[in-house]
Amino acid sequence: MKNSLSFQPLPILILCTLASSPAYAEDIILSEFLGGASGTAVTTPNPPFTNIVDLPDPDGFGVDTAGGFAGGQLIEFPDSGPFDNGIGAHPTSRIDFNLDEFRTLETFNTFTSIIGIDEVATSSQTQGVTFNVLLDEILVLTEDIPTSTSGSLSISIPIDNQSTLTLDTQYFGFPNGNHGAWADAKLVNVESPESIPESSFLFGLLGLGIVGVINKCRGYFEGLWN
Repeated sequence: MKNSLSFQPLPILILCTLASSPAYAEDIILSEFLGGASGTAVTTPNPPFTNIVDLPDPDGFGVDTAGGFAGGQLIEFPDSGPFDNGIGAHPTSRIDFNLDEFRTLETFNTFTSIIGIDEVATSSQTQGVTFNVLLDEILVLTEDIPTSTSGSLSISIPIDNQSTLTLDTQYFGFPNGNHGAWADAKLVNVESPESIPESSFLFGLLGLGIVGVINKCRGYFEGLWN
């Protein structure tokens, strides 16, 4: 005997959307794995997640701040911010992130950040920063923020099966107020349009409407019960 679902649309809608909607990975906020409290600076690696190759001058990588000298002030650029998280990295600096270890926590395929020079640099400190991103020692991005008043820049780097993400900063010009920062530095899972099932909750409600979702779910549950 075929079961009829028409008399209970709301429960079926809820059950179907929960059963068929994809599970999305949480973003990995890299500053949370530096090994220090927010607003402080770190000078030692945090294995197995990080390895410090070149320690920033003068006092380490800032956890959600430009550095220890910033007094815990959140990262902020001339044109954006403040940001709740990020990595302060006064040149010269280099830190490696163990991507294989992060894969045990979440699924990701992209590194994203907003790079710039923190406003902690005063008007007399005018020099810039060169930001470099490497994957397994291969340079995949280099960007110059030429002065302390230059705007910030959003970056997005695809990640495949690489093992190491390296964030590197160098002086652009001579050393003078080059307070670079990787704001909102994250490992994220970017879904392509083809990978989002048409039975997802958002598509069902906005594209098909509630009735459409119920109709699509009807066959799913009847197939289970018959």
